[in-house]
Amino acid sequence: MSIEIPVGLTELLQGYTVEVLRQRPSDLVEFAVQYFTRLRDTRSQDGASAVGKTGKGVMFDGEPMQTESNGEDDDDDDDSDFEPPPPSRFNRRVS
Repeated sequence: MSIEIPVGLTELLQGYTVEVLRQRPSDLVEFAVQYFTRLRDTRSQDGASAVGKTGKGVMFDGEPMQTESNGEDDDDDDDSDFEPPPPSRFNRRVS
């Protein structure tokens, strides 16, 4: 079974999560009602037709960005940027 995430859901829930972490409400359900009501009112006043069209988003620290190359081994990229250290200008005297 393949489930497709609707466009804008990730940004919507991330915005809610950030506000919960900032304000730490005691009643999450009541806070959710107030948060989404304010969001709906703001959106209807601005005339926006869908959440996420503003291009604003939240990137959480510590989470890797999802790309097609995650999990694949690409050794070519690691070696191409490597520069060996410069040779030493001075020779140490062996005792």
